[in-house]
Amino acid sequence: MEDKNRILFSAQRQVVRRKVKYFQRVLSVCLLVCAAYLIWYRLDSRAAARKNQELQQIARQATVEESRSTVEGSGEEEAFSGEPAQDSGQEAEAETEEVPESVPETPQESPYITGYARLLQINPDLRGWISIPGTVLSLPVVQGSDNSYYLGHDFYGNEDRHGTIFVDCEGDLENGVFNTVIYGHHMRDGSMFGILREYRNEAFYKEHPSFFITLPMEEREYEILAVVRNDIFEGNQEEFQYYDYKQIADEEAFIAYCQALKKNARYETGVEAEIGDELVTLCTCDYGSSDQRLLVVGRRKTQKTESGNG
Repeated sequence: MEDKNRILFSAQRQVVRRKVKYFQRVLSVCLLVCAAYLIWYRLDSRAAARKNQELQQIARQATVEESRSTVEGSGEEEAFSGEPAQDSGQEAEAETEEVPESVPETPQESPYITGYARLLQINPDLRGWISIPGTVLSLPVVQGSDNSYYLGHDFYGNEDRHGTIFVDCEGDLENGVFNTVIYGHHMRDGSMFGILREYRNEAFYKEHPSFFITLPMEEREYEILAVVRNDIFEGNQEEFQYYDYKQIADEEAFIAYCQALKKNARYETGVEAEIGDELVTLCTCDYGSSDQRLLVVGRRKTQKTESGNG
């Protein structure tokens, strides 16, 4: 009887050992996969950061003809034409190697992107440059023929999970009348529109009440009108859906959009919009759900001043 029990106990121990070894192997594989993913994620994020830094470097580098036109106050069209300057002699060669002192350290510090022509040569879909001073957001804005391509492609046209910040394919950033929507991924590493999540906190808004969009020859400041979370899941019966106002056609729709923003805003900003104002809606995913969007809506601050000056 004792021998039988001893044999049975030994068999049970072997079964337990096999199970333990199996779970150890599974755990080891899982740990290796997780470690490999973390390494890939960090390397991928660093590669994306390097590309963004490269674009920022291009954006703030002035070519000879750009710096000359800025100093002389003429030839604005030539400054962004991408045509090389026709200089001769050693002085011209020396000028090309130096960046003029007037060029700022970062593109968000300047009303103009001095390297716009070079960026446009890299990607003709370029529409401008967006930045929030004091944050990591300082990137080009493009516009494709649809709203899917730049979700998975970088500024150079390569496949990239970070994508590129882009204007809605039916929008008009330069000549927008009522509302222009700009999309960007909410990356966990804080890149692209990842910084927008900070606007869920009113304290962050108070430190960064505006965002800036730089066009070839003009910088525009947008005061933040509202920060809103919008649920877009199928079957949602809420009255407000931001995508119903991507292309606002009349004053009635504009008023309805502004009222919905104020009603659903996370906090009061004190900024009011009136008929004739231009709005830009920054749109990204919210981590609460894949069907939630975080909207940061800005009102163009300088528009009335510009129109008043003719």
